[in-house]
Amino acid sequence: MKKIVLALGSALMFFAATNVHAEETMSFGAKLGPSLFFPSIKDGKQGELKFKGKTNMFLAGGLFFEYMLAENMSVGAELGYSRKGFVMCQDTPKADKNENTEASTTDKKKEVIQRRGRYVHALDIDGKFSFFPMNEEGGLALFIGPKVYFALAETLVGNKGGEKVEKENKDNKEKPKKIMNSFNYGITVGAEYEIAETGVFVGANYEHFFGNIFNDSKEAKGFKKSIDKQEGDKFSLNGVQVFVGFDVASLL
Repeated sequence: MKKIVLALGSALMFFAATNVHAEETMSFGAKLGPSLFFPSIKDGKQGELKFKGKTNMFLAGGLFFEYMLAENMSVGAELGYSRKGFVMCQDTPKADKNENTEASTTDKKKEVIQRRGRYVHALDIDGKFSFFPMNEEGGLALFIGPKVYFALAETLVGNKGGEKVEKENKDNKEKPKKIMNSFNYGITVGAEYEIAETGVFVGANYEHFFGNIFNDSKEAKGFKKSIDKQEGDKFSLNGVQVFVGFDVASLL
């Protein structure tokens, strides 16, 4: 994590140094905000799932760099950190309403929500093409571009919370192996609005990844079988992020 922070800080300083003589054509800064991710299962039927997908909130942020091609067009890139993943939940059968009060109370105490999931700590790299329909300083910007991420670590989610995988516990027993792919690719599309002469902007974007969440390991196949009755289904990730950012170049 420290290496990631240092790398992002160094990149920010580099952008500042290169932007001194190009205020009108280049911009750079940082943004931060919550992101919501949810699993998408292709060719699967909801009724055949043992567990139901749940939307998961994480925090994402990073640095951006943009170069103006024209008054209403720009290209850029983003480098950031995020957590991406999913949690599947299953409720145990509830007590029958027709049963007596004492039995119902006992069953409710035994009722447990089963949780199974994984998420990765990822390094994100985005390409970005922006269009400014209002053609003015600040204002609205629409953007689209490719997106890839590299998984730096993986965390298992269960009833007891989260724990890192591929580590040994106190009894020297191996914890579950990595089952999520370390690389994925997709597309992002969104919009942002910059408040004129302040450098502050707000926005939102949608991310869709085309690659399968899981790798081809034996552990991954076993995990998929535990949450999905139908074999061969493709699990992918979709996400939405809302963010607030600041254009550092506006201060120069």
